[in-house]
Amino acid sequence: MHDREARSEAPATGEECRSRALLSPLEMMTAEDVELRLVTETEPVMMAELGGPRPPEAIERAHTKSLAMAAEGRCWPLKVMLDGSSSAVGWVGVFESSHEGEEIVEIGWMVLSEFQNRGIASQTVRSVLEKAARAEVRADPCLSCSDECRVQQGV
Repeated sequence: MHDREARSEAPATGEECRSRALLSPLEMMTAEDVELRLVTETEPVMMAELGGPRPPEAIERAHTKSLAMAAEGRCWPLKVMLDGSSSAVGWVGVFESSHEGEEIVEIGWMVLSEFQNRGIASQTVRSVLEKAARAEVRADPCLSCSDECRVQQGV
């Protein structure tokens, strides 16, 4: 986050991450978590394969939209934190989309550079897929989902 100095707790370091691979339960993002998205989605290396860095205004709009969709049960914008830390090390989103005219559910994630290559994304995606299974989100290999099995917040 941009304002790390203002936090009372120092963010977890890469070394801490290597020594404890446990993640806290995923939490729904809030309006304040836009900073995490700004950091990750404006980073040129992280965004290289995704069309390049996004403009901050577009990120802020997307974050606001994801929170509104979450309130409707149509999206899961979740922050990723190491166990015992209050600082997010990344985020994962599960959201409605469409592909070739078919409604689908997609998953996307970003982990801060200093925490990459530690298995955090793998653990996070596994956790989200388990959560989706408990919510009875039926996904075929293309992650398609019928109208009856929309992702529901808090399930």
